[in-house]
Amino acid sequence: MIKKVVKAFSFFALLQILVYSCCNETYNVYYEQVSFLAIDMNEFSDDTIASEDLVLHIDFSYNYIKISELIDLKDFSNSAYATSCDEDYFFKDSITSIIVMASETLFDIEAGNSLNDKLVFINPDTLENESIDNLVTFLNNDNQGFGYNKLDMVFNETIPSDMVLSFNIQIQLEGGRSLVNSTEMITIE
Repeated sequence: MIKKVVKAFSFFALLQILVYSCCNETYNVYYEQVSFLAIDMNEFSDDTIASEDLVLHIDFSYNYIKISELIDLKDFSNSAYATSCDEDYFFKDSITSIIVMASETLFDIEAGNSLNDKLVFINPDTLENESIDNLVTFLNNDNQGFGYNKLDMVFNETIPSDMVLSFNIQIQLEGGRSLVNSTEMITIE
C-alpha cells in the first residue's frame, strides 16, 4: 500500500514538474544602444577613406526583458517536448527619427545640422538605395529591422578630399528616449 501511495505521489509530482517546465519564454525587446562606424568598404584602414568607399554602419544592440508566462494546460497537450520552451520576441520600441550630422561643415551644411538629404541607406532585403526616412519605416515595419545586426548608409554625393571629420547619429525613440553615438575621426582622401 505504501508503495502505491509513493508511486502515485511521485507520478503527480513529476506531472506537476512537467506542466510547470512547459513555459513560453517571452521577451520584450528594446533598443539598448547604437554603434556608429565610418569604414572603408574596400580596405581595412578606417582612418583614411576615399569618399566613394565611405560606408556608415549602424549597429544596434538590444535589451531583452523576459516575461514569465506559463502555458495553459490545454496547450500542454500540444507540446512535443515538455522540457523545451518557445521563444517569442515582442519589439516594443518605435523610432520617430534618425538624424546624421557631421562635425565639420559638409556640402554647405553647417556642422551639427542634418545630412539626411545627402545620405541613402542600403536596404538589406532589396539591396536598393533608399532615403533615411525609409530607414525609419524599415526599422518600424512589423519589426522587420529587428535582427539585422548592421545597416549601411552611403553618401549620394562625393565628399571633398582632405577633410578631417567625424559623423554623429541621433535616433529618437517613441516615449522620449534617444540613442546617440559618433564615429571616430576620419580623413577623406
